[in-house]
Amino acid sequence: MITLEEARERIVAHVEAAGATEIPLAGAHGHILAEAVVADGFYPSADRSTMDG
Repeated sequence: MITLEEARERIVAHVEAAGATEIPLAGAHGHILAEAVVADGFYPSADRSTMDG
């Protein structure tokens, strides 16, 4: 039996990374992000909750 780490190494040795593509947000369901998504500000810009939690 091989270790988990050895199994991962064997898999990675035989798999090529997929390239990144740009698709519309509406069609992104089921896809994986290629980079982090960062908001350009705070949304909403003020506290909107009437109760904590």
